[in-house]
Amino acid sequence: MGRLVPAVTRALDILELFLDGDGTLSAPDIVRKLQLPRTTVHELVTTLAARSYIVPVPGQPGRYRLGVRPYQLGSRYAEQLDLAAEGQQVARSVAETCDETVHVAILEGTDVIYIAKVDSTHAVRMVSAAGRRLPPTAPPSARCSWPRCPTRSSAPASRTTRTWPR
Repeated sequence: MGRLVPAVTRALDILELFLDGDGTLSAPDIVRKLQLPRTTVHELVTTLAARSYIVPVPGQPGRYRLGVRPYQLGSRYAEQLDLAAEGQQVARSVAETCDETVHVAILEGTDVIYIAKVDSTHAVRMVSAAGRRLPPTAPPSARCSWPRCPTRSSAPASRTTRTWPR
C-alpha cells in the first residue's frame, strides 16, 4: 500500500467537517477545528470551491456548504450498492460466528423490512423471508439480540425498546 498524501487527507478532513453542525463552515472554523495553517486552509478551500465540492453560502460571506460534487459521488455510490447482497454478506458472517439465525432489516417508517436472512444450523428455525414487513417489536430478530455470539460487546436490546436509531 502506498503512502497517504497529506494534501488529499487534509481536503477530505475539511469535507468531513460538514458532517457535523449546521452544515456550514468558514475558513476560521476549519483552521480552529483542524489546527491547520490559515494559508493551507485558504488554498484547500479555494480548490474545493473551484471543483464544486463546497460552495459559498448565499448571504453569508466567508461561509461554505457542501456543493453538488459530493452529492454526485454519493449518488453514483448508491447506484452501485446492492443492499440485499451487502446485507446477505453481513448476515452470513454473523451467522457463522454465532451459529444463530440472522436477519438484516431496514427501518421503514414504523416497520422493519427484512433484506437478508441466514439460518442457523439448529433444527428449530424462524420462518421469515426477505421483503417481508413487520413492526419492529414483533420478532426478536428485528433487534440485535445475539445471546451466544462470543464477540458481543453489549447486552441484547430490550423487548420494550420503543425508539430506533436512524
